[in-house]
Amino acid sequence: MSYRQTVDFLLYDWLDVEGLRERPRFAEHSRETFDSVLDTCERIAREKYAPFNRLVDTEEPRFDGEKVILPRATHEAHEAYVASGMLSAAQDYEEGGMQLPYTIEAAAGTFFATASVSIGGGLLTAPGQAPGFVEDLAPYLDALDRHPRVGVCLDTCHVFAAGAPLDEPGGTTRTLDRLVEVAGPGRLRLVHANDSKDPRGSLRDRHERVGEGHIGEAAFAELFAHPATNGVPFVAETPGSGDVGSPCLPLLKKLRDG
Repeated sequence: MSYRQTVDFLLYDWLDVEGLRERPRFAEHSRETFDSVLDTCERIAREKYAPFNRLVDTEEPRFDGEKVILPRATHEAHEAYVASGMLSAAQDYEEGGMQLPYTIEAAAGTFFATASVSIGGGLLTAPGQAPGFVEDLAPYLDALDRHPRVGVCLDTCHVFAAGAPLDEPGGTTRTLDRLVEVAGPGRLRLVHANDSKDPRGSLRDRHERVGEGHIGEAAFAELFAHPATNGVPFVAETPGSGDVGSPCLPLLKKLRDG
């Protein structure tokens, strides 16, 4: 039985995902729309992820002093993922999403993760997927025998959406302490520094400019001050962060330097 056949069996025969169409939220969907999403993700994973699995292991991310440099194949893979609409797969139609059941979204995401753990692993915390809290890392790391090359990327908006108290004094420090306890020292390899448009525990991954959202500047100052982030690259994924003259990087540098 192929991987796709296994996915189809689990979705349609075991979980009876088609039964979700009886709910008003999913009434406009059908087996055909579900299959179309799975087909698209399977194709992108096959064409854009799997061929470069080895490449992204040999050409690891590097920091040039200003930004993180990734292999071009990584950018192209994520561009294809974004173009597929999967970033907002489970979001409401009114917000530009496809309003898919999480079950379909999660199943579709496995094509990317299995095609390339290095590229597709980041999709495990994509929008609409109830972003994982740090305790959720343990079973993933255990499944990989806690291999020394397996690292953790901390997205501040993701963990905040999952309930991490980053907006409380000392909350970011406690969250990082717990991450080190769960994952182990030196496991944190990358930080996505994003504020949040939504309050803590919202399960909504909507990035806001640092200091302008519900997390606040103080949390990012704590983030830089924690020993676990020493030498760890930071990436900003906030509105306008890549624009010339954006205040994002100067602000992050200011918070880093205290």
